[in-house]
Amino acid sequence: MTKKYKMTFFDYLKSNPSLKISKRLKIWEKVAKGVKAQGEKNIAHLDLKAMNIFVDVEKNDVKE
Repeated sequence: MTKKYKMTFFDYLKSNPSLKISKRLKIWEKVAKGVKAQGEKNIAHLDLKAMNIFVDVEKNDVKE
């Protein structure tokens, strides 16, 4: 994990309990796009959860 992505989505949600639903959904939308792209290459992520998604804490964005 790089210094830029030093927090998981799980930890990010715990430390930002008032994060707007729209922002949460934007992050999950990016995750869904990543899963779709993997599926198109016949790759399956078998352990997808908030603890395996890394957040750019500077931009409040997920790693792509």
